[in-house]
Amino acid sequence: MASITALRRTALALALPICLSLASPVLAQEPATPAEAEESTHAKVLRYTRALEQSPDAADAHEVRRALLDWAMNNSEFEVNLCDVMDLPELGHKDRSPITTELTQQMLFGNVAFQIEHGTDTPELARQVAAAESAIKVYSVMLAKHPELRIAQMDALIAEQKAGRLDRHLAPVVTDCLAARLTRVNATPDEVPFLGGFLRETSVIYPERIGTWVMVGEHRFDTAPFGASLRYERPDDNTGFIDVYIYPVGVNSAEAVAEQAVIERDALQKGWSSQLVDPPMSPLSTFTLPVKPPSKPSPYHQPRPKSVTAYQVDFGFKREDGAYSGAFIYMVDRLHGIEIRYNAKASSLDRAQLRKEAEKFTREVFPQLGIVSNGSCGLPQMGVDGKLADGCDGIEPVTPAVGEGMRELRFEYAPPSP
Repeated sequence: MASITALRRTALALALPICLSLASPVLAQEPATPAEAEESTHAKVLRYTRALEQSPDAADAHEVRRALLDWAMNNSEFEVNLCDVMDLPELGHKDRSPITTELTQQMLFGNVAFQIEHGTDTPELARQVAAAESAIKVYSVMLAKHPELRIAQMDALIAEQKAGRLDRHLAPVVTDCLAARLTRVNATPDEVPFLGGFLRETSVIYPERIGTWVMVGEHRFDTAPFGASLRYERPDDNTGFIDVYIYPVGVNSAEAVAEQAVIERDALQKGWSSQLVDPPMSPLSTFTLPVKPPSKPSPYHQPRPKSVTAYQVDFGFKREDGAYSGAFIYMVDRLHGIEIRYNAKASSLDRAQLRKEAEKFTREVFPQLGIVSNGSCGLPQMGVDGKLADGCDGIEPVTPAVGEGMRELRFEYAPPSP
């Protein structure tokens, strides 16, 4: 497999998934016609790349791209950095061009073609200039036939090219690209800090209302690993409240989560020891929360689990204003710990009733929580079995949609000081 480093989600989303999801023949295994019998695989790559530059919308262009992509992913000769030299809008952006896929792929082909012609020890800037020029050729041909496909960023590159400044224009972009690769792509899991490295940003989307419960406040803890809490109350009801805690924990096995649940119960019991009343805090019990599978599963991510296990305890405690019932629920999902804590006056709900209500609330809020992060977790070597961990969107920042009746809680983690 070629070493292809994509330092932007656009490149990852557009260049790589296509070649993995299609079963096109590898170039080296294609049956040759008599005229091509002596043609090497490298010569075919060059011929196909130049053919796409001249006729990017030819009848067989799609098949040619499939063959080139499949060959690149099954070849280990070339190292390709997909630097963001075209500065095209991200996937999902309203200004994204319909030909972004073709242009991004052509950069890959042009880069490899340059290395075939000039060697693999060529300077990175020269490779990136060749990649950009190959994409410019494709763009120019398509624009001539379809003026509505004009892209301001590509026009700017063409202007730099005509002025003989394309290499100088791309030099700082390539420098940043290589620096990012050295600090992010080559890092091993042990070299990357958890917060500010593995996780750089997290977006939590949560509902303003859950049935009769209304979110009345957010609280961010001063210490980043502690995350934040959300308080839900019922209007005109001062008998109880629910706090939802969300905080980063990283990749955890089912066994590790079970062990942590025991630790959480022990900590809860010690923390409340002076206020607890009989009967004693209940043992841990579990219930499962079904997980809705994504409509379009990504081949680069660990699959979403079919369900998440929630651990639960209930207890009684006293305060100056009387007796209370408490319920505590703990789970881990999408690289984050989630705790539900429901406290209510015992005169309004006994422990069994509170426990039931806490589970009901959890079952309603859980499927509405959106948790997505970015950082070095977006690198395959940081994932699980070569795939990105569930809950990690990629390297670059994410901007999820926040629907009506929902709010976003965003965490930004700065790298630790050297």
